[in-house]
Amino acid sequence: MVLVAGGSGSSSILASAELYTTTMSISPENLTFGPQSVGTDSAPQMVTVTNTGTINLSISTVTVGGTNAGDFLETDTCTGATVTPSSTCTVSVTYAPTITGAESASITVTDNASGSPQTVPLTGTGIYPAGVALLMGPQAMEGNLHLSPGTTLEAGYDFTMPGSHPGATIYFIGAEVTFAWKCVSGAGSGNLAVPMADQSYTDTQSSSAWFPSGVQSSPLVYQGSTSVPDVCSGGLVSFQPGGTYSTTVSSTDTKDKVNVRWHYSGNGSAGGWSGTSSVVP
Repeated sequence: MVLVAGGSGSSSILASAELYTTTMSISPENLTFGPQSVGTDSAPQMVTVTNTGTINLSISTVTVGGTNAGDFLETDTCTGATVTPSSTCTVSVTYAPTITGAESASITVTDNASGSPQTVPLTGTGIYPAGVALLMGPQAMEGNLHLSPGTTLEAGYDFTMPGSHPGATIYFIGAEVTFAWKCVSGAGSGNLAVPMADQSYTDTQSSSAWFPSGVQSSPLVYQGSTSVPDVCSGGLVSFQPGGTYSTTVSSTDTKDKVNVRWHYSGNGSAGGWSGTSSVVP
């Protein structure tokens, strides 16, 4: 068969094809969520899909994908919908971060319009919930502790939530123990800090357990360490005054108290626990 272009017949066919097209628009073209506390849900943001064509728009799927897809939750009226010309459907997105820091994902709309699938980038930033500052000490639990330069000085903490309480995520932010030291021989003195990385822990409903461990010798409860510097011309450094523990405690449960204790160890010392302090984050 030979098709001949041109002529009134082919012009009518092209004109007719131009009259019946499937196009669509998405507004806005991206969604940006402001800083959101970990463990909480943002207010929903909406994406509107509009049929800008002259025939029905058929939408098969709306999905969330990308690096942090699990932290962006969507519901929609578009999946499986037939959207008539000039009509709309909507996609609602909620940001519920489970980690701190910048996150990204995207909404993908698959349909019968030209350019399918279409994508909508999603971005958000998870932050720690607001917390309560905790300061404990100074307290000495290791007696007249003398350490040589280069010895590892460890410090850490654990916590429990007493009584009945819901399941919660507890955050320890900016934790550190600051030690006052002096030279065993000579006049040198100063302070030495043992910083600890920010940590989160999941406490199950009404659990009375100590997290991450109630065992003072467990490596889980030594969240920070440092090497004793040579500040006494190679001589021993005394940590007899002990140290002061400081941190910010926050929680997804803002009604129930958290009991905290801390300890330290050097050169195999026992690492006995401090007294306990309570905060309601």
